[in-house]
Amino acid sequence: MFVSWLGASTIKIEYKRGEENATVLIDPYQSKEIAISRAHNAEVVLLTRGSEAIVNGAKDPYTIEHPGEYETHDVAVVGFATQSTSAPVIYRFSVEDLTCAHLGAIDQKLDEATAAELDGVDVLFVPVGGNGSLAADKAAELVTQIEPRVLIPICHDDSAAFLKQIGVTEPQREERAKLRKKDLPEATMTTIILTRS
Repeated sequence: MFVSWLGASTIKIEYKRGEENATVLIDPYQSKEIAISRAHNAEVVLLTRGSEAIVNGAKDPYTIEHPGEYETHDVAVVGFATQSTSAPVIYRFSVEDLTCAHLGAIDQKLDEATAAELDGVDVLFVPVGGNGSLAADKAAELVTQIEPRVLIPICHDDSAAFLKQIGVTEPQREERAKLRKKDLPEATMTTIILTRS
């Protein structure tokens, strides 16, 4: 699968569905910082804070914005309720053979039960920038608790404070990350800083 960061908590995941290409779009919210094209063609849309102010695409996607279990377009999704006002729903989902978790712009730690559900995911999208989402130190605690194989920070203008908190001096920097299960690290965590697409 290919992962792109469109800014704030917006992530685009492109994957293979049989012989066809498909897209999951997470948090396509309109803002001054993010220019999301109305021509996006997502099959699945995940929303962490409701459907107000989203950018509707060219297709009529399967949209998930509530806690619960869902399966559509070869994507299995579990939504979890949180106490956060900035991300009342977060997600664990499987695309191709990778398990991912997206925490939206969550602004507080997860309860133990929810954190346990996310433990050991392959890919974690975690907000690290403060300003309405987790501060660097709290995000670092959450990463330690979940222990992903690949970490992708979101909701930041500068990830330096967060990287210092987790002890990463040389993250991978990419515009579009290609992730495959067989290429993931076994015993370590890879941190990827995506540039806005």
